[in-house]
Amino acid sequence: MTATLIRGRTLSFSRAPLSLDDTGAFTYEADGALLVENGLILASGSYDAVKAQAAEDVAEIDHRPHLILPGFIDTHLHFPQMQVIGSYAANLLEWLNTYTFPEECRFVETAHAERIAGKFFDEMVRHGTTTAVAYCSVHKASADAFSWKR
Repeated sequence: MTATLIRGRTLSFSRAPLSLDDTGAFTYEADGALLVENGLILASGSYDAVKAQAAEDVAEIDHRPHLILPGFIDTHLHFPQMQVIGSYAANLLEWLNTYTFPEECRFVETAHAERIAGKFFDEMVRHGTTTAVAYCSVHKASADAFSWKR
């Protein structure tokens, strides 16, 4: 497979910032690029430096003025709750009883679990989340749909 040069503003992080003005914690390139082949980043940095490393006939995608970021990581989410996110309740118990538990009961149905799993993964990718710790409901159909859709 041939490599692809992706051009745009780039932002990457090397460590957690120590303060609000800790510019050493990240690298920002106003005219940056990534050289990608087979899903792996071969090079990143300024457009000129990365272009110099690429083959003469490299396919180039220009995303300027958009910002290119590393994939986001979500360390705790429940895929069966996707349909009830943002539902109003005065407190947690009311939210669980009114929205969450009734919605999670629907995951006993394979067709429903598979439909929501597909939408869940589409939304994760659409929002740039590439890694997550995700929980299913207690129903086997929920876990099967989630692992099948990966």
